[in-house]
Amino acid sequence: MTSVGLVHGLGGTAGTMHRIAEMLTTRGHTCTAVTLPGHGSSPDDLLAVGWSDWVAAVPVAEMLVGQSMGASLCLAAASTREDVRSTVRAGVAINAPAPDPDAGEGL
Repeated sequence: MTSVGLVHGLGGTAGTMHRIAEMLTTRGHTCTAVTLPGHGSSPDDLLAVGWSDWVAAVPVAEMLVGQSMGASLCLAAASTREDVRSTVRAGVAINAPAPDPDAGEGL
C-alpha cells in the first residue's frame, strides 16, 4: 500500500515507534523506523551529531510520521531534501501524551 517512515523524538529509538509500525504493517503498509544518529547508546554520543545529521537520517517514504522532535525533522526533511519532497504525500506529527520510558533511558 503505502511506504511509511517513522521518526522518534529526542532520546528515543526506532523502538519508540514500534506500536505505530505494528499497527500500520497489519494494515498492509511498509514501515521503516530509524534510530537517529547519536541515539540508542551513550548520551555522550549526542555530542557528536546535530540537526543536519538527523534531517539526513529521515527515511524517504510516501508518508512520514514523526513523534515530538521527529515530527520537526520530518517537516524539515520534506522542505529541504529533494528526495523526500518528491516522494512524500502526507505527514503526521504526533506528541506522546505521556512520558516515553524509552526516551528517558536514551538520555
